[in-house]
Amino acid sequence: MSVNLESEVRSIMKLYSEARFKLGLERALALHKAAPNLAVTNYCVGHGLGAMQHLRDAVPYLRKAAQLEPRNADFLIRYSRALLDLGRIREAESNLMRAREINPKLSIIPWTLAIFYSSINRFDLAVPYFEQFLSLDMPEQIADGARLDWAHALIEVGRSEEAEPILRGLLGSAKARGAALAHLSNIKAFPLGSHEDGMIDQLLEQTGLSNLDRYVLLSTKARSFAAAKDYASEYALLKEGKKARGGKDTIRDFTRLIDDTIAGFTPEMIAELSAFVGNQNFRPIFVLGLPRSGTTLTEKILSGHSKVGGAGELTQIADFFFSVIADRPASQFLPQARALGRSAVLERLSEIEATMRFLCPGKERVVDKMPHNFLYCGVIAAMFPAARIVHVFRSPADNFLSGFKATLNPLHSYFDAPDVFIPYFEQYRRLMEHWYKVLPQQMFPLHYERLVTDPNGTIAELLDFCGLDWEEDCLYPERSSSRIGTASVMQARQPINANSVGGWKKYADQLQVIVDRLGDGLFTLPRQGA
Repeated sequence: MSVNLESEVRSIMKLYSEARFKLGLERALALHKAAPNLAVTNYCVGHGLGAMQHLRDAVPYLRKAAQLEPRNADFLIRYSRALLDLGRIREAESNLMRAREINPKLSIIPWTLAIFYSSINRFDLAVPYFEQFLSLDMPEQIADGARLDWAHALIEVGRSEEAEPILRGLLGSAKARGAALAHLSNIKAFPLGSHEDGMIDQLLEQTGLSNLDRYVLLSTKARSFAAAKDYASEYALLKEGKKARGGKDTIRDFTRLIDDTIAGFTPEMIAELSAFVGNQNFRPIFVLGLPRSGTTLTEKILSGHSKVGGAGELTQIADFFFSVIADRPASQFLPQARALGRSAVLERLSEIEATMRFLCPGKERVVDKMPHNFLYCGVIAAMFPAARIVHVFRSPADNFLSGFKATLNPLHSYFDAPDVFIPYFEQYRRLMEHWYKVLPQQMFPLHYERLVTDPNGTIAELLDFCGLDWEEDCLYPERSSSRIGTASVMQARQPINANSVGGWKKYADQLQVIVDRLGDGLFTLPRQGA
């Protein structure tokens, strides 16, 4: 590498380290134009595109860099991260393992593998890599971040008693204290007036606290009021936290998407789409519905069956959907799929199947529990005609309360207030009723309240719908070793119970409006056959 080239590469990477990605990418593209066949120039462009979330554009550059210098572990790691973000999990793991073989002493390897396995909810595999990484000498700030992630992974695999001392050890870290308090309060809420409760108050009084940190701390403080049964104060803090975090009013875009989907996905269109793709024998199970409706519990029930594996919440169906429509209305899915070509569509479907099987080796059936797949039932039914779709729903007021209490990112801002949730739920219900009309054979309505009050009968029907024989282990999801990886982690470690049913009544002053507008949330269209 020439002196001038090396100097320019260093300047570009410095810009990236300062989060000046646009300027860094401009210079990287200019450098690549002058030397397009060098690994380092491709790497610089791919790095910048990836940092700016242009992942599909980044991958060819990162792939070329790895091909030109196949023994460069850093290039392989960056390439793997882009693949992972695109949902290409098998390729990402393969390249990470190659990087480890090339340079097993590279300190970033165990850290990257730990984050990789955490991101696909394989916390059981992530834990030993966190432990390996933390055995190395590193700056304390990096170590504290790794300890937080390690503790989170331990909680996810049901080892909260091991996570607690790690988290308590982080209470002395100025950077990690807030997150450690949040994790600890998820294990058990702090009593009001306790030392930990006072630490939260001190953090909230600090100037310069980010909106996100304030949101997390207010949510943590709210749990203490809930434990003390001061529900009015809890609700007020949660409301304040949502305001601090901020959100986006998405109801107009959501309504437009529902309108386009209902207009486009008619029975005739779904039949044409299925014929275009051809017969697919893969038989996945999709568990979907609003977040916090019981999808995690349902996946754990199903994965308690000896023939079923839970793959967690996968983005593959949504990624596939949006890659096909390419910024056009959802109603244009079929012509867009034809324009893309049958072989390209089949290649992507094959990748979806391969990824699901990779995540659940040795299992005949695989569950994807991404809640928002409710938007894509027509795509699922056409692409995988042997699939089963389990729609989980519960009392809208209880559903809202569960989402309102959870610490969710701004994409779920429809849980921020009843007046935002009600129109969102109305559009969601309109779409689901459409799916019941056009896909009566592939949809199973699973009423959460019935599931937790009559588990034997409801689970028997669920297994029959999915073509599975009865197994008693499905009655005991708390015994399952399957990973969770969602905000439902602590609840899903409990036996099936009806403790949360009717919980909204404690907040009737705020939530009665949901009951008045949306009722019990039942879907009146029955499943017609199996």
